Amino acid sequence: MRHRATSRLLAGLTVVAVTAVALEQAATADPAAAPTPAGAAQITTAQLSAASAGRVTTAVAPAVVASQSKTGLAVMSPWSLRPAVEPNLTDAQRVAFEDQMIKDLVEAKVKTVRLEIAAPGEAAVDFTLYRRLIDKLPSDVKVIAVLNFALVEGGVSDSGVPASEPYLYQLQDSVAVSQYPEYGTTTKFMKVWIDKALSVVTTFGSRLAAVEVLNEANKLYHPGTAAHPGPYVVPGDAYGRLIGKFYRYCRLAGSKPCGSTVKVITHGMHPGMDGGDSGTANDDTNHLSGVLSSASVAAFRAANGGAWPFDGIGYHPYPFAMGLSLPGGYANTATSTLLAGINGRLDAVRAVLTAAGVPQSTSLFWLTEVGFNSNDVSASTLEEKEAKQGQYVKDVFTALANRADTAQAIWYRYHQGNAGAPAENWGLVAHTDRVYSNLPPRYKRAYCDFVWERGVGATEHCPRPKEVVWRTRFNNVLYPVSYWEMPQYVVDAGASYPSWQLQQDIGGQVKQLSGYCSPIDPYGCSTSDYSRFPVPSDRDASTRFRVRFTGLGGTGPWSDWLSYAPLIGSGAGVYGPASGATLNFKTQYVSFPVAVPTQWLRDNPGGQPFMRFHQNTANGGWVRLWSRPSMPSTPANFAETADHVLYVFNLSVTADSSRSFTAGPVQFLFGIAPAACATDVAQCLPANQAETITYSFNHS
Repeated sequence: MRHRATSRLLAGLTVVAVTAVALEQAATADPAAAPTPAGAAQITTAQLSAASAGRVTTAVAPAVVASQSKTGLAVMSPWSLRPAVEPNLTDAQRVAFEDQMIKDLVEAKVKTVRLEIAAPGEAAVDFTLYRRLIDKLPSDVKVIAVLNFALVEGGVSDSGVPASEPYLYQLQDSVAVSQYPEYGTTTKFMKVWIDKALSVVTTFGSRLAAVEVLNEANKLYHPGTAAHPGPYVVPGDAYGRLIGKFYRYCRLAGSKPCGSTVKVITHGMHPGMDGGDSGTANDDTNHLSGVLSSASVAAFRAANGGAWPFDGIGYHPYPFAMGLSLPGGYANTATSTLLAGINGRLDAVRAVLTAAGVPQSTSLFWLTEVGFNSNDVSASTLEEKEAKQGQYVKDVFTALANRADTAQAIWYRYHQGNAGAPAENWGLVAHTDRVYSNLPPRYKRAYCDFVWERGVGATEHCPRPKEVVWRTRFNNVLYPVSYWEMPQYVVDAGASYPSWQLQQDIGGQVKQLSGYCSPIDPYGCSTSDYSRFPVPSDRDASTRFRVRFTGLGGTGPWSDWLSYAPLIGSGAGVYGPASGATLNFKTQYVSFPVAVPTQWLRDNPGGQPFMRFHQNTANGGWVRLWSRPSMPSTPANFAETADHVLYVFNLSVTADSSRSFTAGPVQFLFGIAPAACATDVAQCLPANQAETITYSFNHS
């Protein structure tokens, strides 16, 4: 996030003209009863540019964001939902869900989506189901097609595998066929799977970034049977046969639908170390070693000049399945600990590849599921649970995407879950009652962290404040028409929103206030009346604050907690027109309020606020335009603003008093001068040169 100058922040803020008397009266009254000014005008960027630049407290972006080209999102086609997932969607509701999802993908600037392709048994893939989604995506969005067992959902007929066995065993155990004869026996299931997989690439070739050969084949969560005890793991040789045959006919032989652009990646390996599986065939390193050393892969390499039958390694870095010591569960463990454990495991997988002679250039990690279930967080509120999920996006997902050996990192997933899986809160958006027809969805904090941490910035549903300024004073000096307001907070929303809320933590007590955004300048938002809110001041112990916006998409998420940096002292509280502006005091009476930070007067007891013109006349010299004849060493409360930060008084300049000024460049000087300045113009130098503001003008 870049820092925009404070002057840009203030452009378009509504400011109001009031008299100094009214301000002084308001300062002594009950803040809640302070008058609301009636007049309104717009103050421009140029009018504030000189004095206001650089004094901001900002919502700072992370030092490193994740590349949009290396990050993506797992999505689903509402046209291929199984009845058990969402049985009641009409076609119209499916269209509405699909359109909403695509709109959200565009908002998040997603460039890669991961999509499972499914088809029953030996039936051809119904591509119209997926065209409805893929053809609606922007042309620069690429698809990772997951070619899982669901590609042959339910298995093949006459397979020779008993019906009592889960159909997945057909991969290595179904009857042999003659097609795709290279690199070992082809089973009927393999043949049907390869036929369908090639048809997917042929149909969607230009839209595909990659195809993923199966999914979590080392951890399929099917119960053991008499013939196959234990959870099913695809044997290394069977997997080597499948990927070798597919790679040959997609990349090297026949019509070569993969060409040189569609990557063939291994299944997204599960870490496979949960549930006592460490050291077994489920273990990622053991499974990968078995594939790399299999006879089928060796045959492929021998026939293809030592090449490997893949372009990348799929992996699902779920920390809860890595055998890490996480006593409170992964969701309640510090993200730094989780990241260290995941990186260690990826390094172990990389070591297996290196030991087998697989170059990194052909074995980059495709982290096709990086996920966090917000329901797993031990917290009392939904906000806390979802905030931790967002923290995982920021601290873990971003870092994994930025690994040098990562080709893609895909967040799992867009949607929260479904009515059949109430604990599955992996998604970025939540639908009421987990019914996808309930639109629009609720955008979780993790959705916005996914947006922000990829450098997208503020969006419709994620209006993260780019800059938040705590400014308890604001006044415009030396203008024929006086503008006056004291916004407590000035917010750069980065987009147009009607209003915003701010929570401030003052000594452990959280207070909330709200403000409105300018209808003219979408970047300018401020509070509307300085005396009406319990704002921080030099007498409060404010520690932090956070902001959120409301807009067409509803209320956005809270920003991160930000620290205060009070702007008290120096020249922070006094503003004037930009240097070079043309001013004319010769034709009218001018009266306007002036505010001096009370801290200035505390730092300079007995000092005098003063203003004077230095004329570039033939003889040169200073002329005192005005100085306060007397000022108590400690400001009287009646002249302070309600928050005790500013001392407010009125300045009058008559046409007669200014008529003798010479036309041409003049210099305006404002500061705190010794008391002698009241009677001796030669003494009107600031007591502290740092506490002065100087501008040059063209005086007409």
